[in-house]
Amino acid sequence: MARPRMGHGLPVRGDRDGFTFVEALVSLIVLVVGMLVLSQLFAYAVRASSASYTRTVTQIQVLDLGERMWLNLADPHRAVVEWQEFNRAAFPGWDGTVSAAGDGSYEIVVRAPGAGSSTHYLILPQEGAS
Repeated sequence: MARPRMGHGLPVRGDRDGFTFVEALVSLIVLVVGMLVLSQLFAYAVRASSASYTRTVTQIQVLDLGERMWLNLADPHRAVVEWQEFNRAAFPGWDGTVSAAGDGSYEIVVRAPGAGSSTHYLILPQEGAS
C-alpha cells in the first residue's frame, strides 16, 4: 500500500519514525546543562573535602603537641620548638603558637590556610606539686 502524500509528494509527517532535529537539540541542551551542574557539584565536594581534611590535620597536630608536652614534663618548651620546626617544614603556610598562662596551663593554636584554626587547652602538672 502506498503512503499518503501531501501536495508536494512528501510523506505525511505523522508517518515518520525517529526524532526530529529540534527534539534531538533540546535533549542535547538538557544533557549539557545537567553535566554542567554535576561538574559544579563535584568541584564543591572536592573543595569541602580538602577543607575538612586540613581541619582534621590541624586538630591532630594540636593533640600531637599536647602529648609531646605530657611526655616531656621537665621541659615542655623544647617539645614546642621541635613541633613547630617539623610542622613548618612539612606544611606551607602553617602557623602554630603556644601561650603559657604560668599556672601550668597552655593554649595551643594551629592555623592552616583554608582551614581556620584549631585550639586546645592543656594543663600540665607543676613541678614539685603533689
